[in-house]
Amino acid sequence: MKLYHIGILDEREPILALRYALKDSVTEYREISYSNYVELNKGSNLHFEHYVITTIHEFNPDIIFIHAQSSDVLNDRLLLYLHQRNDIFKIGFSGDVREPLPNFYIKYGNHINLSLFTNDNDVEKCRSKGINSDFIHVGYDKEIYNTKGDVFENHPDIVFMGNNYGNHFPLSLDREKMVRFLHSNYGSNFVVYGSGWNTIIPYSKSLMFSHSEEAKAYRSSKIAINYSHFNYSRYSSDRLNRILGCGCFCLSHNYQNIEHDFIPNIDLDIFNNLDELKQKIDYYLQDEKLRKIIAKNGNKKIEQGYSYRNFAERIIRFYRESGIKKA
Repeated sequence: MKLYHIGILDEREPILALRYALKDSVTEYREISYSNYVELNKGSNLHFEHYVITTIHEFNPDIIFIHAQSSDVLNDRLLLYLHQRNDIFKIGFSGDVREPLPNFYIKYGNHINLSLFTNDNDVEKCRSKGINSDFIHVGYDKEIYNTKGDVFENHPDIVFMGNNYGNHFPLSLDREKMVRFLHSNYGSNFVVYGSGWNTIIPYSKSLMFSHSEEAKAYRSSKIAINYSHFNYSRYSSDRLNRILGCGCFCLSHNYQNIEHDFIPNIDLDIFNNLDELKQKIDYYLQDEKLRKIIAKNGNKKIEQGYSYRNFAERIIRFYRESGIKKA
């Protein structure tokens, strides 16, 4: 089985675990990074589609895995070529969320076999436009986000990681209120990592693209907060996976249908408002035994079912279920 990966990886986000997982799931693997191609060509995507089409023609893959989150990656010529290759299973993926759903996902979806999203809302939007779409849970890198690495000395008990984008996304202001609330109530026992927080908490810093430091911070904390910019069905950023992967106890905002993947009070716990968040933080800081039991359950679940290995296995399953085979 051959797989061709068209991705948006770069030096800051090489997504090595995903690439290795895809490579290990097939007999032959090739990849092309749109981001690196543009950088090597001094900011131009000139002839990118020609390079990709030539590679597909020569490599003749069974699966084309397209990780694209902008309208630039697949131009009309490349989309037409993909549309005409009925012998190849073309699968698109985005772990990104935007409101409203950008039109290029609909355009792409009309030329590929399956569009995958990490939330049910975008799946339903695509299906309403006649696009074949499905849900897939975002993966995480088990080699980085695990329980075995280093920890910080004297780290605060409570941590939240995420950027402050003002009022850019539906829950952005709610996240800001939460950070202000936690800083006000817990002071130096709470730390936020991310950009845009300096006006609220001086000297806060971002660990974006510093994965080993992010994992170290989670391993050093007793409670990590999960709060995404959207309240979409089954949607969380990979922050949730990383928290659980590091063995930290997770308190998550009660996003729609979280129970489809994680059991509250068993794998993690949830909160619906800031008063409940404080109540549960105080409770779990006191009940160390229960906190550690839940953290261990969450770690076991995420390790067994939600890594990039599991993600790649799901991709292969989608291909086999499609019935598409080489002539």
